Amino acid sequence: MTSLYEFQMADVRLNQSAVNLALEPQFRVHYWGIAPRHQSNRIHKHSFYEICYVLEGAGTYLENGEEFPFESETMILSRPGIPHQIINTPGTYLIYVGFEPLFPGSSVHELAPVRKMSLSSSVIQLWLALLHLAESIEPDNQLLCQFSMQFLQGLCGPWDRYAEHKSRSRSRLHPSALIQRMEAYVVDNLEQAILVEDAALHLHLSVRQLSRILRKEIGRTFSQFVNKHRLDRAAHLLRTTSLSIKHIADLTGFQTAQYFTLVFTRGMGISPSQFRKLSGNHIH
Repeated sequence: MTSLYEFQMADVRLNQSAVNLALEPQFRVHYWGIAPRHQSNRIHKHSFYEICYVLEGAGTYLENGEEFPFESETMILSRPGIPHQIINTPGTYLIYVGFEPLFPGSSVHELAPVRKMSLSSSVIQLWLALLHLAESIEPDNQLLCQFSMQFLQGLCGPWDRYAEHKSRSRSRLHPSALIQRMEAYVVDNLEQAILVEDAALHLHLSVRQLSRILRKEIGRTFSQFVNKHRLDRAAHLLRTTSLSIKHIADLTGFQTAQYFTLVFTRGMGISPSQFRKLSGNHIH
């Protein structure tokens, strides 16, 4: 079984080399990850696919209120827009990738949320080989992109081909990659309360580490970062839709229309109704 010391830099190098792809127009990869001591997370969702493989451990995957127990040598699929959560035992070891297939005919969406998949299956062996390769070569090596493409093509193939029946600190990830992942998490969950503790858990960071990275990289606190994205989304909806102020407040995570109006006016210097009129959208 894979041990902790075998993958020290693999995800770091993959996130440096095989995220902004080189794999397009077939795939867009949002992140690669390794969580040797994964902690149970909160209910959240993504705008893309995330596939996790359980190397060690056990737990329950929750999706839309339905429970799926899992153990080692299990594949977990989270589909876009679907609220989900992983609750696992201590010491659970996950490897994972967040991505979008950009070609027609992908069967990924049809896969079962949780399926047993042997460690000896071709796709898992390819995944582990990719991680070992990333450990041993520089991140700018084109071989990483080529190998990543091969792995993702296998991952997105027909499911029956494979039905053969942290809290390690992530502070070593490049800060820009962490900001990108946090931004995706925030944007995908704007309509609900977003706590710094939940975001830190999602990124396998402590609250202090996350706050320090935000201050250093973008000069904002976590609440300021979230608030900016809420206001940006609200401004977009005011410009482009006929949704009511109350509906926009709900979609952007504000508790009431009154509170939304207060925060929007304070942040933008103009009320939501006035902003809508000035933007050329005259719907009341």
